[in-house]
Amino acid sequence: MTAPKETKNRFGQGHYTDPVYAVSNLSSLFSVCAIALDGLSDYDEAHQERGLQDVKHTLELCAVLAVDVAIHVEKALAKGGVE
Repeated sequence: MTAPKETKNRFGQGHYTDPVYAVSNLSSLFSVCAIALDGLSDYDEAHQERGLQDVKHTLELCAVLAVDVAIHVEKALAKGGVE
């Protein structure tokens, strides 16, 4: 497998174009959100609300990243898959 190539995304930030890397990053974000949601019950109501807002914003970011991931996967499939 070749090393992922770093390019700029539509926001001008560096990222890796390897679709496996992109899917892994997205999966990690979803896992962190699940862990955070599971632990919110340990806190008082004010902190729970703040935690829910943070998770909501993170999931919104995940939605944006999912578009980029879909583009990477589509390009990889058009080239015959991932090496």
